[in-house]
Amino acid sequence: MILFTRDDIWVCSKWGVINIFQGDSIKKVRIPFYFLNTQIFKLFLRILRLELKNIYVQGDILSYSFLGSFWFVSISSSTRYRFKEFKGKRPLKPGYDENGDVYIGEYFSNKKRNQEVGVFKFDKVNWQVKLFYFFFPGEIRHIHGVLVSSDKVYITCGDYGEEAKIVVLDKKGIKLNELIGKDQLHRTVAPIAHNNHLYYGTDTQIEQNYFCKIDIENQEVQLIVELDGPVFHTVKINNLLVFSSCVEMGLGELKKLTVYSYDLIDGEIDTLYTYSLPISLNRILQLLFGIPNIELFEYKGGLMIRNPFYYYLFSKTVQLKLFKTK
Repeated sequence: MILFTRDDIWVCSKWGVINIFQGDSIKKVRIPFYFLNTQIFKLFLRILRLELKNIYVQGDILSYSFLGSFWFVSISSSTRYRFKEFKGKRPLKPGYDENGDVYIGEYFSNKKRNQEVGVFKFDKVNWQVKLFYFFFPGEIRHIHGVLVSSDKVYITCGDYGEEAKIVVLDKKGIKLNELIGKDQLHRTVAPIAHNNHLYYGTDTQIEQNYFCKIDIENQEVQLIVELDGPVFHTVKINNLLVFSSCVEMGLGELKKLTVYSYDLIDGEIDTLYTYSLPISLNRILQLLFGIPNIELFEYKGGLMIRNPFYYYLFSKTVQLKLFKTK
């Protein structure tokens, strides 16, 4: 099963072993409780949101979430660090620094807004996780994602009113700015920073979704295009931003998963891929497996996509397509 690709790296798993392919080398990492990461348990773990998720390779460090913990593994020495002191079963979208540090935002129900919500940072030098930043009870419901740029950390928060905001921090965890709206235009999961702007698809099940561009300094929001649904995944490949919309039951009769591209040079929007499914089947699958969404990976300057229905429903088969970008 293909789990992750980036640059010339492939990450796959089979029978509880993560295989990391880079060039001519193959490295293997055994997953704790490996017998649970097999086909017989895969659907069950997905229903409980405890499946193998958030796989990422940066240098010598493999990180992933599994069974309610976040794991960090040295590929060369097999040294492991298990972090489980966070609320929720797994983060929705961790952030990754170029130096190997990983940022984990707490994603849990928190319906009453009566709990603190934290962002934790894994320090690869000291092999430890520490609290990086936190929100007081009542500030937000939970954290959707973390984006790390060369000098800033962006925290995307949910869900409603002024909870739906993007908090801008420096690398020391000091708040620099907040991008706040009174509607759902600031509710997002996976933004991309480029030339003092954030580009992102909104993530709302109660309003129209858009692909947006926001000026980080003056907070001016530009609506670029209407979308079929919320956006969970965005990648930057050369001069293209590629993002995929998902399907939520709160959005009427929408039933398409769509992959779009946005050209940072000429502003052109293209549709790269669509996948349609019957509405009744979509509702059943959402109740069992969560919101359908297409995952995106960069690979050798191209785009690799993974359709979740092939991944979870059809044994070990994964649907992959490679699109060459400009």
